[in-house]
Amino acid sequence: MVDVQHILVPTDFSRGSVAALDWAASIAERFGASIALLHVVEVPAGLSEATLVRSAPEGPMVPVGEFLRDAAVEQLQLAVRSLESRGVAARYLIQTGAAHREILHEVDTADVDLVVMGTHGRTGLRHLLLGSTAERVIRQSPVPVTVVRVPEADYQRVDADPPSDAP
Repeated sequence: MVDVQHILVPTDFSRGSVAALDWAASIAERFGASIALLHVVEVPAGLSEATLVRSAPEGPMVPVGEFLRDAAVEQLQLAVRSLESRGVAARYLIQTGAAHREILHEVDTADVDLVVMGTHGRTGLRHLLLGSTAERVIRQSPVPVTVVRVPEADYQRVDADPPSDAP
């Protein structure tokens, strides 16, 4: 019998991550499990965590790592409150590094029974160039991984220009 008590949900706040969190919440409700939300801050290539950025046009300069963590905390707190309103015990973690490594580290060091994560569903050259965090986690995870796929076509920007034949 499967006994799921602790679910890890890595999130990058994409549509795939939101869909994965909904799946995980349904599983948690069914099994009485808790959810740990993990966000991994990946500092853009060529920058260090200490690189200063301006958070607003007239705002103060802050380290990019701090800026990215602060932005993530707000979204993670909202997600935790939403889960708790569904009766699901939840907490969040923020790590810095390569997403797949940090996810696997959490699986190895915490009492995780299941990982539920989203994927962009990239194929072909884009998959080759960008890789797949989900694929790396699936290959190396000692616990089951459920991947919730949202097709790449669903990632089109909402504010993109409408087709020329649109009314």
